[in-house]
Amino acid sequence: MVASNDGVEWRAAWHLDFYRQAEVAGLITFTSPTRYKLQPGVMAFAREAYVHEEYRNLFEWARKAATPQTPNVVTASRSLHPDALRDVPCPLIGRFRLSGWHRVEKTSAHTANALAQIVGEAVTVCAKAWGGWRPDGLTVSFHRSRKAMGLAYAPGNGDRRISLNETLLTSYDALSIARVVLHELCHHAREEQQPRERFKGYISHDPLFCSMLVLVDAELAANPKRCQFFVDEQDDGVVAASSAAKGIVYAAGVGLLRIGVSPNRKMRMRWEPIGASKWRPSWEPLTSVNFLSMLRRFAPDDRYEVTVVPDISDTRKPMFPPHDMKAPEFVEYMYALSDPAYKRLAAAAVEVFE
Repeated sequence: MVASNDGVEWRAAWHLDFYRQAEVAGLITFTSPTRYKLQPGVMAFAREAYVHEEYRNLFEWARKAATPQTPNVVTASRSLHPDALRDVPCPLIGRFRLSGWHRVEKTSAHTANALAQIVGEAVTVCAKAWGGWRPDGLTVSFHRSRKAMGLAYAPGNGDRRISLNETLLTSYDALSIARVVLHELCHHAREEQQPRERFKGYISHDPLFCSMLVLVDAELAANPKRCQFFVDEQDDGVVAASSAAKGIVYAAGVGLLRIGVSPNRKMRMRWEPIGASKWRPSWEPLTSVNFLSMLRRFAPDDRYEVTVVPDISDTRKPMFPPHDMKAPEFVEYMYALSDPAYKRLAAAAVEVFE
């Protein structure tokens, strides 16, 4: 059974010849007669226990709604929010489709009009740089991921669809969003202008892709090798605007800065409001960039009063930090540690208290 969610409707189908149909649909690519790999943005689950919470409702609905009566025919669909898909005017291509904006609108620091302007300018830049290439029929959607800031779905097959990480809308400025849009459009343009077969060892960020991307992203001109990585820093103003939309208040007296450790033994942190809150805090890696960004969300005088606490669920002994402490004391504590990574983090954090 295959279940899908394109932001407009849920669809479910039974496929008796699943692998052939999946290859035709661009979901998988065979690397040998018996081996295949998933295309970007496609996830497969062998057991229900492995299904991420975000997709569990979809699969539970599909299992009940779809029946294997007619193979290879969609047997059930369910329309979603009426505003899930909207047409947005766009230069050169007339309009593009914005999918799933209703899910991110309330927490986004950027408006739909601002996003439309970013996409429109990107389309214009691409046309000038890549010999008039235009992403006619473009669809822009959104996804959640701790890794990929952008996705280009099956580039080269004519279905010009890109997806933006929701984090871009809540933590990054317009320039960073534009760079991701240009990056994903470049995937489509590269595969359409010079098609190639997908094979084992296929490199999506090949020299041709990077040379095309440099033409539209001036920041890569000095270091073209960065064409495959997203290294932009978060914008504190955008974070503050998105936080206000979520109802998050960054004030020392209304929350705690908790330090913990991830399952892969990496240090992490999160801001936890005290009392009832509709916002569910998520962990961020404890890095110099993230720690400074966190502290800058507080008023200058308030930073001294931020309380840093250990994760009581952490079974390591001793705890990190060993007890509750104010932010300046926590910085001094890290600087006194022997680990050079903590010393660098503490040295970088000193500037927010000056």
